[in-house]
Amino acid sequence: MPLSAFGVFVGLFSSAFAQEICEEPDKSNFLDGEHFWIQWDEDVGTEESASEFLTYAEEARSFYIDELDWPFTDQSILMTVESTSFSGGLAQTLACGDNIVPSITLYATAVGKPGLITTKHEVAHAAQYAYMGDYLSSVNSWTWWMEGCASWMATHASDDASDWAVDVSAYLERPWLPLHQTVAAYIDDDRVGHMYGTAVLAQFIEDNYGIDTVRQTWEVGAAYSGETIDFRDIITELGIDWEDFWRQYMATMTVVDVTHADTLASGLPAEREVTSFPASGNPAEHSRPRGLGLSGVHFGANALGKGTLTVTFEGDPAVEWYAQLVVVVGPSLQGEVVEILPIELVDGAGEIALEVDGKHTEHMWLIASPQSVEDEGYDYAWSADLPQKDEEKGGCGCSSTLVPVSSGTLLLLAPLWWRRRRVAA
Repeated sequence: MPLSAFGVFVGLFSSAFAQEICEEPDKSNFLDGEHFWIQWDEDVGTEESASEFLTYAEEARSFYIDELDWPFTDQSILMTVESTSFSGGLAQTLACGDNIVPSITLYATAVGKPGLITTKHEVAHAAQYAYMGDYLSSVNSWTWWMEGCASWMATHASDDASDWAVDVSAYLERPWLPLHQTVAAYIDDDRVGHMYGTAVLAQFIEDNYGIDTVRQTWEVGAAYSGETIDFRDIITELGIDWEDFWRQYMATMTVVDVTHADTLASGLPAEREVTSFPASGNPAEHSRPRGLGLSGVHFGANALGKGTLTVTFEGDPAVEWYAQLVVVVGPSLQGEVVEILPIELVDGAGEIALEVDGKHTEHMWLIASPQSVEDEGYDYAWSADLPQKDEEKGGCGCSSTLVPVSSGTLLLLAPLWWRRRRVAA
């Protein structure tokens, strides 16, 4: 419809729409739906593609409200199709009287399946703004969690994990990057992928703490809208012990044992693959873990002969560290965590020792994470030794593990202090 006729048209037929939009269309074509309007120019779309976008948006809105129990504005939202050289979208907000209303832009190449995923991702942001108030408050609080959660939400709404896999793969490729990212990540290819890939953290929360817990991070976070949010505080306010939570997450990432992991091509990269002992090292300078980043050393099953494995860890004392041995079975994707053995650290340094049986069914990770939200790399050093034990002397096996110590004294630990738990959706 020509813009010159728009005002007369609305005046005559406004009762046909669920609610008028806040911003007046400025494109040559538009359609209205129950809760969304969409506009486009002839050279960037068709009525057929615009109608598809409207359908995707309405489906997503209904899903987020009815299935995930997220809030949503009652104000109709204008979506605009723009011409760009890439696929994607943008969801921001604008003032509409006393209300703040989302405004969505969809890029012209995002048609077909990309259009479905993109639209549902951007509508997820609109649901987030119902908690955080507006776009600027959201990005100032936790840009990274906006994107990670939107990717996770769109996967649910579209019943398609292919884009989730692309995002999570980008996260796994650089696990040492900081968890907390700012708007600067949007112009850094490595960081933006990592930021969207925190969808794997949302999936971990759903699998282990229930699907509603992901939404509850936003319910708690809403009280801090516009402030920089430390994710550790949000988890703690939910009544979840942060150390237990993060150690579980660190361990789970060694085998990426989460829903949709079957769509991934590879798991967590090892800073070092240990094939013989003794061994030692430091992370490369570029991959030193940053705030709440992850760094792991993998001890292959074939390297773990019978004997006493001793592992030492010494991290930068300027920051608190979580470091642990994780005993796993199975592949690097969808394997199983058998045991988590925290290393007791004093001023960032500690040692752990345990008997291994040499049966080549289990392998291990030394995985560490600096407990900080700072964007700087933290160095650490590790060493591992496994003197071979004579066969006739036998061994107690991994089922009788030894407590992490810093003094070198070995104490028996009750088996399996943690096993991964999956919460039914």
